[in-house]
Amino acid sequence: MHRSTSWRSFALLAVSTLAAACEGEPTVDEAAGELELTAGLHFDGHPPHWTRWTTDGAAAIETGDTFLNRGLRCSGRYCDDIGLLSVESGYRLADSWWTDWFSEEGQNYRICDKEGFVTGLGCSGSYCDNIALRCSQLSGAGSRRRCFWTGAISEENGGRFVAPERTYVAGVSCNGRYCDNLNLYLCQPDDDVAAVDLAARAARFAPRLRFDQETTTGSGEQSKCFPGDAGAYFTQRAQGASSVSLCNKDYGSIAGGAVPVYYVADQLGGNAVIIRYWFFYAWQSTCFGGLGSHPADWESMAVLIVDDELRRVGFWQHGGWYSREPGGFERVEGGHPVGYVGKNAHGTYHDAGGSGGCLYFEDYRNPGGNDYHMDTWRNLVPLARGASAPDWMNCSGAGCFDGVDHPLEQTGDVRSLGGCGKDGCGRSSVGGNIPYIDDPTGADHSTITAQHSGRAIDVPGASTADGVNLTQYSNWHVDNQRWLLESTGDDYFTLRARHSGKCMDVAGASQAAGARVIQWGCHGDANQRFRLLSYGDGHYALQAKHSNQCLDIAGASLDDGGALIQWPCAWTLNERFSFAP
Repeated sequence: MHRSTSWRSFALLAVSTLAAACEGEPTVDEAAGELELTAGLHFDGHPPHWTRWTTDGAAAIETGDTFLNRGLRCSGRYCDDIGLLSVESGYRLADSWWTDWFSEEGQNYRICDKEGFVTGLGCSGSYCDNIALRCSQLSGAGSRRRCFWTGAISEENGGRFVAPERTYVAGVSCNGRYCDNLNLYLCQPDDDVAAVDLAARAARFAPRLRFDQETTTGSGEQSKCFPGDAGAYFTQRAQGASSVSLCNKDYGSIAGGAVPVYYVADQLGGNAVIIRYWFFYAWQSTCFGGLGSHPADWESMAVLIVDDELRRVGFWQHGGWYSREPGGFERVEGGHPVGYVGKNAHGTYHDAGGSGGCLYFEDYRNPGGNDYHMDTWRNLVPLARGASAPDWMNCSGAGCFDGVDHPLEQTGDVRSLGGCGKDGCGRSSVGGNIPYIDDPTGADHSTITAQHSGRAIDVPGASTADGVNLTQYSNWHVDNQRWLLESTGDDYFTLRARHSGKCMDVAGASQAAGARVIQWGCHGDANQRFRLLSYGDGHYALQAKHSNQCLDIAGASLDDGGALIQWPCAWTLNERFSFAP
């Protein structure tokens, strides 16, 4: 689909085809013939877009010939309306087939055979209880790489998941009543991604821990400890030392970087890294009435890095955890996140506070004048098993640390974490039914740029009001210049502004040339539906369904503030647009 054609021949074809389409004659695709010009989904530069919804009794979803799926969303009771995020993959489909039906009963998952990827989905039964997958082999691809299962996705907490760049859906599992919770099997189709220095990322984004001012106080079972060396604990316990005697009260070992912090890291596709940091405490103090103490305690934090920027931090408190986005946690010294450590139970939190004891958010964590803190990046140790690993890392099970699960067992596959767990979900920016690695950057949105001016379609002033006239403006990579494309199932799309959630709209459904294009609450009528007509070079005309006119920068203005209007399609540069992340 990369054959070239002259601008003149395309212009003549496009004009004649548009006229034919107005009279109900052949479509662009049919008229193009060997030139392979189309309004469909088969050309480089097509933006990511959400497919139409499918549900029980509706037609199945199928993506285009060069598209794979990078995400899933669901809504309705029991997640019974499902859509897929379709993105250009760089591959063509060589062969396609459908799996059999599956549900939460029996074998509750399917992974595409023949190293295939999911290119469609159908469902049947009450609340979309039975699922079948359309699978496709990729022409020229070999074996799938770096596959893993995500955490669960459901309609709670937004019901939308976008995978890291260059990872695509190759299988689906369902759990819960009526297949309510869906997990995705994600894989890379190739190794065409640059390897990341995980150790360098771990050091760059490692947290600073801040400890309560009363850490080091108490004795016996009421001892308040700093983190310690897990290897030394493992060895000395085997030699008969008591856990409480190994409680680290030496702030010098913390301030001097003598105490190690452990981490597990993994690269996610082409642009993301997830790291989980582990802190070991030899003893947990009593909380209430002499209760709550125990030997050995592992606590942790996690970070999600996308495009080399810190985008999410996870804070753990024993078995629970929660996530926070930038602005929802403190940062120090070039971007290290801060975790406040409870003085009794050692959970990490995004803030200071607490009212005492070990209730979930109430463990004291007030640094006060002592300012005890630990810059964990000063002594980081990768946590992994193998022939060169120390005995304590190769140990498995709860017996390694006095009944507390080994951190590698607690971590499992770090890529499969959910957004929160247990009581932590009340303070989490990501819900428990959305994977922790859900893309936080709006990767399913696109900036739309006019070819003649290089400026982006913009909602002026980031207004959220209905009726605001759209313009072009210098690209600042902000949310009022980013648009979500959603298929309406008829070869047209709605375009939704990220900052407001409102749709691109030809004002008043006008048929007049020069009618304003505005943002308006989404209703899906024909004046909010646009067809993408490809020029075959990564640029598109956007044609309104109700009028058959094209989006146009009025007067071919080169200035910020040039108005976006509809105009009879003239195939000029001010009607040519490209899409980019």
